[in-house]
Amino acid sequence: MIHSFRAASVTFMGVMAVSACTSIPLTSLPKLAGLDAMTLDPADIEVAVGFQDGLALNDEAVMLEFEFTNGVSGERLGGSFPLEPLPGALTPFLAKKATNGQSILRFGLTNEQAGVIRAARSEAKTWPKQPDQQHSLSFSAEAKPCLTKDGNPFRAHRFSVYLRSDPDEEFFTMVKNKRLKLNDDGTGLQPCDETPS
Repeated sequence: MIHSFRAASVTFMGVMAVSACTSIPLTSLPKLAGLDAMTLDPADIEVAVGFQDGLALNDEAVMLEFEFTNGVSGERLGGSFPLEPLPGALTPFLAKKATNGQSILRFGLTNEQAGVIRAARSEAKTWPKQPDQQHSLSFSAEAKPCLTKDGNPFRAHRFSVYLRSDPDEEFFTMVKNKRLKLNDDGTGLQPCDETPS
């Protein structure tokens, strides 16, 4: 499912994507539509992933895309950023979700990554407006849980993704109980990389 919205600047058309082709809960649509990627502080973006026993998250399993594309030249600024685990307790909303064997981890950008996004956004705002060519902004969150060595490959594994862009606000649900299947063709749920580093 891709949810489209117009960013605060009329120069850009923004696209918000989630980690899977699934329905966003109706109660989350107003909050999603209210996200203003042209003004929010990237350092405040948090993505939380809830997953059942038998699943885990490898390094770089949670990604955030924040990319600007010049509609005239095709120039791209920003990019995709692997999120880092965040310390601290779960919020009340997330704590209620962490039941029945479900773990929830929070992730965010590093200070360096947030700086890259701010610089890209500032430069993108200087692009000249064109009446027939609209610049675009892609802002998406992606999570790819993997199957642990003790996980049951025949179980109906599910995961959820939550998002917030302000530390003073609560998370809202982006992906709810998305089912994962173990596929032999390299798509879908894959075994975790448990090779010792």
